[in-house]
Amino acid sequence: MKPRSLPKTVAPLPDELLSGWLSRLAAANYCNDAELLAHIEIDTTHGTALDFSIDAAAAEKIGNAARVAPDVVRSLAFPAMTPREASLTPRCHSSIVCNAPRGPFAQALEAGLGIRLSSLRDETCADTW
Repeated sequence: MKPRSLPKTVAPLPDELLSGWLSRLAAANYCNDAELLAHIEIDTTHGTALDFSIDAAAAEKIGNAARVAPDVVRSLAFPAMTPREASLTPRCHSSIVCNAPRGPFAQALEAGLGIRLSSLRDETCADTW
């Protein structure tokens, strides 16, 4: 059974991520993100993971519910990274810094900003950068 279109829709903003647009779409329809995803029959555990990987079926469901083309939905997710790009990306869940030994990049960042990154570290991350 195909889910019905949402009563209200909002246009994606320039450079908006899929999760942000879905949150605005949910708010416009007086529900939360999980309720919106459940209505359009997408596993609610995906959440912001949709920003990084969205399959054609999920894009189709979201597009149908929001009355936008699936290509528009896919354009709101980050593009797939090449192996080289992935190797240059820190493997840490923190958007600030990791709790790890600091390399030349972090030392240069500290010197340029005049701050100590150790005060900003996330104690739960063991990756290095």
